Amino acid sequence: MPKSAAKASMERLGKIVRLAERPAGATMKQLVAALEVSNSTIKRDIDVLRDRAGCPIEFDKLTQRYVVRTDQLPGGGPFELPGLWFNATEVHAPLAMLHCYGRPTWATRAAARCAEDAIAQIAR
Repeated sequence: MPKSAAKASMERLGKIVRLAERPAGATMKQLVAALEVSNSTIKRDIDVLRDRAGCPIEFDKLTQRYVVRTDQLPGGGPFELPGLWFNATEVHAPLAMLHCYGRPTWATRAAARCAEDAIAQIAR
């Protein structure tokens, strides 16, 4: 999957969760309109949320809406998708950059700060 497609897919998953977390939940029609994808894509994304991310998203037959059942989570807190997913190259890049550049000049200070920020996000 191209990087841009993977990013779009992750953004879609996040939007589905946010829409389904609203008090009234979200209908399939609302999800399709908000995400500009097909019903099939929404259904596949919901399967990914359930099966791979552990999201307690359900279709409420009574209201005909998708809802996130936060009461089914341990501790009852809100559901959160993992923040950052890196492949091996993306993990090593900021470390290598810090090692090579350090902070010797003003031009590399900004790059080093970016690398440090990325490392801090990885550590979370």
